[in-house]
Amino acid sequence: MLIRRASFDRVGPFAEDLRVGEVVDWLSRARRAGLKPRLIPEVLVERRLHRHNTTLQATHHRDYLLAAKRHVERLRKDGESERR
Repeated sequence: MLIRRASFDRVGPFAEDLRVGEVVDWLSRARRAGLKPRLIPEVLVERRLHRHNTTLQATHHRDYLLAAKRHVERLRKDGESERR
């Protein structure tokens, strides 16, 4: 991900209390802040996956659920704001 500093500052830092899922949480907040992603067709980075990757360890799946819960809570809060 490449992002302008001003856009990053508008969304805020990554959630430090999440061991995994922090990017999911940040992207949810970025969409809420009105940022829209642009995709480019070129592959710029390749990621190596193996069984010891932190994101693949079952003990950290709770953080993905927490990131999803926060997303749903933001959606509900936005829905309540729109009804007012």
